[in-house]
Amino acid sequence: MTALKLISKLGSAGIKIWLDNEEQLRFKAPKGALTASLKDELVAGKADVIAFLRETQKNTDEDLIPALTRGQDTRLPLSFSQQ
Repeated sequence: MTALKLISKLGSAGIKIWLDNEEQLRFKAPKGALTASLKDELVAGKADVIAFLRETQKNTDEDLIPALTRGQDTRLPLSFSQQ
């Protein structure tokens, strides 16, 4: 099972997972949601899940749109609806 499918399966069960300081895999689950079979799948795919979460954290930082600095007298063109 891929890391994404496992994360989706855990999410469907109400289980939230995240990385703590990019080293430890943490989770929060409602009582009884983490069954023995889900726990076994998570243990088996732990390395893949950690790698996936690390990669998604890297992408979110790089994908931000940089803000432009503008002077006070810089006028932007109006949109069609504003005209």
